[in-house]
Amino acid sequence: MNPLYYYGHDFLMKAKQWAIDTHEVTPGFSPISFNGFPHKEKWFKFFIGAIGEFAYSDFSGLPFDWEHRYRFTVLDFPDGAQVKSTTAQELVIPMYEWDKNQHPRFYVLALVRLFDTEEPFYAKVELAGKTTREEAEKQKIVCKLPNVGNKSWQVERKYLHHVGMPYWQRKHHGEGNLERL
Repeated sequence: MNPLYYYGHDFLMKAKQWAIDTHEVTPGFSPISFNGFPHKEKWFKFFIGAIGEFAYSDFSGLPFDWEHRYRFTVLDFPDGAQVKSTTAQELVIPMYEWDKNQHPRFYVLALVRLFDTEEPFYAKVELAGKTTREEAEKQKIVCKLPNVGNKSWQVERKYLHHVGMPYWQRKHHGEGNLERL
């Protein structure tokens, strides 16, 4: 079973404010930036991203940086992870991110489900899988998503690996790198 994380109203309101502030600082952070949620406010993509990254933070034991507004690299965490948060089912990597000079060690798919989306009372996040860049290179296909102006690479979930054991379980069992970076 994939790791699941649940977040309540107070956390989601903090994430929402972070997303609004991030959008105000970087309203068009890339000339080919897009909002894959055309029926939502433009900050909504940052909101979904923050929730998925926070779940990975809980999973990995690595800190989520609330002070970062936009990373000009593709690395979300010091372990080399790039978390792709979505309300869809597949891992999607925009081509402009794929072509950057700095490459992540691996991609993590975070599936975000919001309940009561007008003012979210809670969210469920499933860390649905991971893949290395090399593995993604072999399995990726070109896709153009609805409401998205640029092409992306898609890796189907069947090609993703289990994300592994959460930090707190590794710590309990004495396995792996247990230091919080």
